[in-house]
Amino acid sequence: MPVTALVIDDCAAARHTIAYHLREIGCMVVAEAANALWGFRLFRQYRPDLITLQARIPRRFNLDSMTLLRAIKREMPEAAVIIVSAVPSDQMRRDYLNEGAMAYLVRPVTAQSLEPVAMKLIESFPDLANEQAVRRAYEESSWRQSMLHNPLSRTT
Repeated sequence: MPVTALVIDDCAAARHTIAYHLREIGCMVVAEAANALWGFRLFRQYRPDLITLQARIPRRFNLDSMTLLRAIKREMPEAAVIIVSAVPSDQMRRDYLNEGAMAYLVRPVTAQSLEPVAMKLIESFPDLANEQAVRRAYEESSWRQSMLHNPLSRTT
């Protein structure tokens, strides 16, 4: 069963980048939200396994990132929440981790910066390891097939 994910960030480019990297590690991104209120609505609708949450998302209707994290953990304690911040702050990192966040990432999110978090996710969701193995095998077989059917593309 795929690991479902929700991406909450007010920057469309950041949402797109985060969603791309989550898909690359085997997650199924079920929704994206540009603010905390919409993110909470989507969280309740989809009940995702994983949520990425912008650390300093603008407060809207008295709902900010920390309040949203607390609400998510209260309703679904097993949900994995990754905080994504543009600001590398040790105090902010400690505050979010103390409230139950699984990890704190600093932008820009890249495959390399996500790698330690991906290891934590695989520990929490073993199906991700299987998904990655299947994906690698598929990519390898696709590459082999393309080499067999297109001998001119071979490098010598």
